[in-house]
Amino acid sequence: MITYLKNVRDITVDALRVQINSCGLIAFQDVDYHIRRTEWNVDYQLLYITEGVGHFYCNGSHLIAPAGSALLYAPGEVQEYGYTREEGALVWFCHFTGEGVASLL
Repeated sequence: MITYLKNVRDITVDALRVQINSCGLIAFQDVDYHIRRTEWNVDYQLLYITEGVGHFYCNGSHLIAPAGSALLYAPGEVQEYGYTREEGALVWFCHFTGEGVASLL
């Protein structure tokens, strides 16, 4: 089971010209999970591993990210990653977009 400990949607920060489409905290402690987003990812995605381990696939490489690691995907970039129940990941995520993102990054 994937447990959403926190999940917030549709926040606009007018002063920064940024829209947070979805953000929250997810526990992957009872399930193996793998996703590959190829076409419909039109926003940035920031993932931060709080506990456990994440597995990320970038440009043909398999990256193992321990707790304390963060990964940022850009719009249009293939987003492929996963977590295993044995490694018990706890992950913060944030999907965001907007005219102000480039100046923030």
